[in-house]
Amino acid sequence: PHAPRGRRDVAHGPCAVPAAEFRDRPEAAYLDAPLPIGHAATISAPHMHAYALELLAAPTAAAAAAKGEVRVLDVGSGSGYLVAAFAELAFGGAPDGVGGVVVGVEHVRELVESSRRFLREDKPKWAVSESPPEGPGTSGDRAARVVVVSGDGREGFPASAPYDAIHVGAACVEGGPSGVPVALVEQLAPGGRIVAPVGKEHGMQQLIAMDKDESGKVLKPRVIAGVRYVPLCDLEKQLGRFI
Repeated sequence: PHAPRGRRDVAHGPCAVPAAEFRDRPEAAYLDAPLPIGHAATISAPHMHAYALELLAAPTAAAAAAKGEVRVLDVGSGSGYLVAAFAELAFGGAPDGVGGVVVGVEHVRELVESSRRFLREDKPKWAVSESPPEGPGTSGDRAARVVVVSGDGREGFPASAPYDAIHVGAACVEGGPSGVPVALVEQLAPGGRIVAPVGKEHGMQQLIAMDKDESGKVLKPRVIAGVRYVPLCDLEKQLGRFI
């Protein structure tokens, strides 16, 4: 996969994560197209992962410099590939002593378990666990942690909030005024950024980047590109789409 030109730090994330290890079909791992991963779920095309990493590089770097700690939330984490890439982005090239947590939230239990397995095999240098640290300043040793939890991504994961970067891997079709679920906006840290597709369930959507300023004010979303994602919904509806 290729990051947008001019950002070698962003390119490091996907290039440091062997995509074939996160797929049941390794021979298709590097096709630049969305692929099914089972349970009516898909993994996005690599160029969309690159866009997400590009857009979230600045707030993660700013958090590392200002706080010595980075917190990232990946909603609809699926195979765990982008969780690993976010960990590389947040911690891989960071100065010694920078810690924090990258949390993946996924409601398909089988994908939670398989992604934990892939992450433990691919990223043994980071603690991959089911019990993330709580809010800022509670990690103590500032270890870099990678966590995948089972839950409804529309509710985020309050236990490790606030997050400096939030990525949503499915279309927000029933969110708040911005289109993004209110819970996710509330869990965004001042100075942080959300990247998410928003719009109607059927047809084209918009990939947006939405920031909070340092006072906590939510700024007007920026439209990045036209996209088409499966909807962010409950598990029953997701599985029902393909029955």
